[in-house]
Amino acid sequence: MAKKINEFLYDKRTFQKNIVKGLLSEADYKDFLSNLSDDSKNADFIKICADENVLTFSSVENSK
Repeated sequence: MAKKINEFLYDKRTFQKNIVKGLLSEADYKDFLSNLSDDSKNADFIKICADENVLTFSSVENSK
């Protein structure tokens, strides 16, 4: 049976605290990160321009 992962332990905002508490090891965290899927093909790329304190956003085509 596969080990069920509590993804809240691995949250990038709290994982260091969970390592200190002993709830998670650094090896477990590195293993978790190495097993994440690469979803970059689903990303939307945007260009952000600042002009006179106004931000404008425009879509950028993926160059791959």
